[in-house]
Amino acid sequence: MRPGLARVRDSQFGVFTGWQVLCEYSRAEMREIIDRGAWVQVFRGVYREASTPPTARLRVEAARWCLGVPGLVAAYGTAARLHGLPVFDDSVTHVLGARPMRSPRLIVHADAADARELELVQGTTATGLVRTVADAARTLSRPEALAVVEAALDRGISPAALFVQLETQRGRRGRVQADELVEIASAARVPARSGEPTGTAGPAPTSVRPARPARPDRAARRPTRCLAGGDGVRNRIPDEADRVAGAAR
Repeated sequence: MRPGLARVRDSQFGVFTGWQVLCEYSRAEMREIIDRGAWVQVFRGVYREASTPPTARLRVEAARWCLGVPGLVAAYGTAARLHGLPVFDDSVTHVLGARPMRSPRLIVHADAADARELELVQGTTATGLVRTVADAARTLSRPEALAVVEAALDRGISPAALFVQLETQRGRRGRVQADELVEIASAARVPARSGEPTGTAGPAPTSVRPARPARPDRAARRPTRCLAGGDGVRNRIPDEADRVAGAAR
């Protein structure tokens, strides 16, 4: 590859457009290189070298050049791959954009995205980790979605944060599945008892189910009665024996 085009390629995550090629090559030269397989079309009018892997970052950049929309945001499975989540490799590139579009290799979703839900991942704008996990939990197959949720919890994302994000997606396809998987994955993680060293497994509890994390939309529905007092005062409702003793006094 000639030096001018190589610099362009390196600044665009490995992709280059047809008109960028024609700044360095003739049409006949370009056609000959494509015909012998040295350059491969990613999307219409956008190419990569055959030796360059079609990573998620490369394909999102190619989609931007193909559609002429620099503000595209990586989403769904494509964002999951950028975040390093355990999803199957998929040849379809998913991005967010104002104008929806669907083709065998590129899907533009018209989903709304708040700026606070976006992150720069590997130099590419993508939905943030929490939003990406929520989208994946809704739309992927159940086993794959569960693996994604578990990976997110392993990274320190709280179940509450996922439930808050899912609450903004009420009515969307797969919302029930996503809620169930977050509850399953979080229930499988029993916190260590107080004073127990981190990473040391204690005796297995018997007949005790791990507490499910409180969902934000269900929290604090009943007021809690708090009795003031010093040491030895217990907050409880008097039983029948207490009432009888009080009457005797």
